[in-house]
Amino acid sequence: MAIITLTSDFGEKDYYVPAFKGEIYSACPSVQVVDISNVIEPYAVDDAAFVLKHAFEHFPKKTIHVVRVFEMSEKEPQIIVCSYRDHFFIAPNNGILSMVFEDKPAAAVMIDHERIVLRSPHDLYCRAIRTLVYNGSLSDLGRPINDIEKRLMLRPVIYDNNVRGIVRHIDHYGNAITNISRNDVEAMMVDNKFTIVLRRNDMIHKLHHYYSDVPQGEQLARFNSKNMLEIAVNCGRADELLGLHEGDNIKIEY
Repeated sequence: MAIITLTSDFGEKDYYVPAFKGEIYSACPSVQVVDISNVIEPYAVDDAAFVLKHAFEHFPKKTIHVVRVFEMSEKEPQIIVCSYRDHFFIAPNNGILSMVFEDKPAAAVMIDHERIVLRSPHDLYCRAIRTLVYNGSLSDLGRPINDIEKRLMLRPVIYDNNVRGIVRHIDHYGNAITNISRNDVEAMMVDNKFTIVLRRNDMIHKLHHYYSDVPQGEQLARFNSKNMLEIAVNCGRADELLGLHEGDNIKIEY
């Protein structure tokens, strides 16, 4: 059974998600549709890329990942299909996949819609899904393209004695996940001495493994399951208690 994942900014209030899923099941009754997230903030391409990037490789090979975030209202929408690390991706050509991929996809095509009468915005996606499920070939979907639209993902800046990054994502629990990786930190660390400076000049001087390493209500820093630096509050919301927001600066001084 083919697995289709869905990442969108459609929300959960309206009929948009079930309508699209209904179209998918009508086109391919045997597939299984799995939500990665449909509560991405409207047009938040960066956030969608972050969520998908850290989720897709947990799915089996040949999974088809559909991304519908920041879709342009165009007469001739540019929808691309890519093969990357034995997974398939279907998304608007708005730069989102360039932030998900670490390197160039194995193949990419622009869906040909010249001979298709579009009854709804879902038609191009469902045609691509059906082709991949029953054929598995990108070549039947459209013309090959040499490259996809690029969008830059902000990376930390490393100086002689500090690393400067940002809060990349606020998760459901209010944890502030930064764009600073374990490698960024450990490459600079000397004698395990450092200071993490937060938005309101709050400071953290130690890394922990578990939230429970500190009393409830206290702040901590740790590396999450993806080895990204995370600022948290044990049994609390770091975003509210520490005044952290996506895009805020985080600095580590050595």
